Amino acid sequence: MMRLVVVWGLLAALGCAESVTSESTSVANLSRTETPVLLLPEPYMRSAAVMAEARWFAIDTTEEGLNVHLHGTHAFVEAPAGALGEPPAPNASVRGNPAYNYVEESVRVLTWMEQGAAYSLDLVCPSEGDARCADESFIVELASQTEPVR
Repeated sequence: MMRLVVVWGLLAALGCAESVTSESTSVANLSRTETPVLLLPEPYMRSAAVMAEARWFAIDTTEEGLNVHLHGTHAFVEAPAGALGEPPAPNASVRGNPAYNYVEESVRVLTWMEQGAAYSLDLVCPSEGDARCADESFIVELASQTEPVR
């Protein structure tokens, strides 16, 4: 099994955020990126900040106290064989694609590959006991509801 290492830019340093509303969310707002774009379901896109450059896009939003961050890139490299040890088996699936669902520093994270790009969906809940972050299925369902726009 191959392990992939995602190469991320410094999003904040690039200063390319575009605020969008449900009416203005379109491929035109993401025209800077060559990465296949996934959009969150409509309620999450109402007040989303969308950032994009040639090799990546990011959507950040808050809905009912839940901070949601969706990042995608086609700029990744395959790690040399054995460099990362034996990778864990995927423990989730998004539209039939193997995915990794885990918690890192109180953030629920789901990562997967689709359409030749690597995606990460991160959820930051307002409290530790929030079921949306404690339950492994909420993030998988949310990722499965993302809509490819190209």
